[in-house]
Amino acid sequence: MKRLAFLFFIALLLSSCLTDLSQEDVAKSQINDILMQIKDGFLEIDVPKIMSVYDNDYLHKGKNKSDQRFIWQDRLTSFSYLELIDIKIDINGDFAVAYFLAEYSKYGNKTTFIEPDDIGDMSYFRRVNGQWQVYGDQEFY
Repeated sequence: MKRLAFLFFIALLLSSCLTDLSQEDVAKSQINDILMQIKDGFLEIDVPKIMSVYDNDYLHKGKNKSDQRFIWQDRLTSFSYLELIDIKIDINGDFAVAYFLAEYSKYGNKTTFIEPDDIGDMSYFRRVNGQWQVYGDQEFY
């Protein structure tokens, strides 16, 4: 009887560890984490940290991953703060688009972009081998 009670307790414990998150919820969480890593990299003035989430095949509006590195370096000279506001993510299989406001600022002056419409260089994602990365708009045009 003690053994049966023990097995029941273990089964109950294991079932309580399971979540009701769908694969889409998990994907959205992973993409949100990527966006937060970009934001953190920006605030830490760490371009390699930002670029670590970009796919090697990244291409956005004709610019590749190497070009994107220079774009981030330029942004870091123009702005000192980045906030990503009201993030919404649409998943379509192994591709996703993140919609949000990107608010850059320096010395109290703010510049806000509606993403992905204004720039979009951190809004388009693809999943390869279970890993999401920023991919650019190439699959969307």
